Amino acid sequence: MKIKHKGWEGTLQPFLYSTNNSLSLQLMDDEDGQPIMVFTINLDFKLTPGFIAIKDYSENEGSVRTLVEHGVINWPDIQITQGFVQVPLAELTEKAKDYLYPILQKRYPNKNINKIIGHYAETNHQ
Repeated sequence: MKIKHKGWEGTLQPFLYSTNNSLSLQLMDDEDGQPIMVFTINLDFKLTPGFIAIKDYSENEGSVRTLVEHGVINWPDIQITQGFVQVPLAELTEKAKDYLYPILQKRYPNKNINKIIGHYAETNHQ
């Protein structure tokens, strides 16, 4: 899934945070494969499947709008306080789940991806 954000263009790639298997979404450069930015942050608790915590402050300001415009998330209506900032919690769209599921399944064959991105994968990809 191609994403444009603040003059950068690349491919959205999913990864899992090693501490709790929460979803990490990164923008990767198409030319050299290097990360451009990480859209998400890792919280010290597990989110409901299908939700991500978005870094929408500092150098990542505007991330929510970009992800909504590209059909990755629904507009978040929940925010939590982490330190001195508000962190939006957003639900992945069905389009995003459809894109992310096969990538995560291939990258993490021993993980239950359904428990990470939500019931969509369970009902449509098993």
